Amino acid sequence: MRSNRVTLKDIARELGVSPSTVSRALKDHPDISPATKKLVNELAEKLKYRPNAVALSLRSRKTNIIALMVPEIVHHFFSSVISGIEEVALEAGYQ
Repeated sequence: MRSNRVTLKDIARELGVSPSTVSRALKDHPDISPATKKLVNELAEKLKYRPNAVALSLRSRKTNIIALMVPEIVHHFFSSVISGIEEVALEAGYQ
């Protein structure tokens, strides 16, 4: 079953370039022309492209995932604490 997430390949197919060109353009590589970078970035924004967190964690060897263990989520206190932790973690780039 395929998810509806936009991938580098989707952007590449749409623009008629290779996925590696899309990757390099998104990373502002100097070998990619400014015009191509602009096209790639505009399409990525339009399609709401987000990098795959799992793929990034494999490459960097860092997951940026926080695990939290609570006795019961049904209590209002724990759900409030979890919401607060999640909000701060997301701002810092964690999940």
